[in-house]
Parts: sequence; structure tokens; C-alpha cells
Amino acid sequence: GSFFFLLSQLSPVPPSMSRFASMGVKELKAEAEAMKIDLSTCFEKEEMIRKLEGAVEACEELPSETVGQWTKPQMKGWLLKDAVQSRANTKQRYFALMGNFLLYYESPKDSVFHPKGVWCLDDCKRGLMKRPGLAETQACLLRGQRELVLTADSKDELKRWNRAVQEAERFSVAKSISAEKAAK
Repeated sequence: GSFFFLLSQLSPVPPSMSRFASMGVKELKAEAEAMKIDLSTCFEKEEMIRKLEGAVEACEELPSETVGQWTKPQMKGWLLKDAVQSRANTKQRYFALMGNFLLYYESPKDSVFHPKGVWCLDDCKRGLMKRPGLAETQACLLRGQRELVLTADSKDELKRWNRAVQEAERFSVAKSISAEKAAK
């Protein structure tokens, strides 16, 4: 439920640029002056509109639908992931930590709305954990009897991921409900 609500809040919104189309040349020049945009090379109204629209578009930060361009996650990047059930194979996946959800994709070009897998950190023991048999660049998330083994390129990168996963606890729905009950 809440994962898809979070994503729905991030879908791109097209910039409203129609305001320029309804302006006259004098208004466009005044707008350009206010925006500190030089229109001296523009001779047609359409050129002025394109230049103003381009400047506005360059300034607006629009969330992207591709994971690699997504600016909202606390952390994102490539990790190796062991198969959850069999551990028979390891695959490189692009991970994004969004709120208290760890999502993974085949590529940073995938749509944020279609992850290969999602782990809700509310359901996991705190942080990435070490256990016997794991290399120094490996750690796991535990969710009941299921284990997600992740491998980073370096020990430092693994530490950064662990810190980010631990900090994601502040987005925990279960913990905020418990805190509200305790305050009453």
C-alpha cells in the first residue's frame, strides 16, 4: 500500500508552458527581461517562446521515471544479489533505498514503477547483518526465514549501504505507530 502511494507522488508532471503561448511579443520580452534571458537573437514570436520554454524547463527539477535519474532515494547503486530462495545464482541488480523500502531493478533505465523486487525494511531485522560464511563485502537482510544476501564492491560501500538502511528506520510505519501509542 504505502510503497505505491510514495511512487504515485513522484510521477513526472509536465511543465505548464502554455502561459507563453498566450502572451504578446512585448509581454514575452518583459518576461525574458525578468528572467534575465537574452532574446536579441530571436526574431519570431515562436523562437522567443521556445527560448523561454527551454529556460524554464532547464530550471525545473522534474522527477524522472527511470531509476538511474531518480533523485528521491536516500541511496542507489549497483549491488550483487544472491537468489533469495536457492542462493544458486548471483545477479547484479540496481538498488534504490526509498523511505523504508529497498527496491531492486535489472537496470537504472528501468521504470521506478516496475521493480524486480521490493523489501519492506519494517519486516526486516535492523540493518544489514553479518553472519558466518559471508565475505567482508557481503551482508544480509533478514525477513522471517528469508535472507537477502548483498555484495558490494568494497567494504566502505557496504558500510554506506548499512548506514542508509539503518537511517531508513525513521520512515518505519510500524515504529511511528508504536511511538504514537506510547505518547498517549
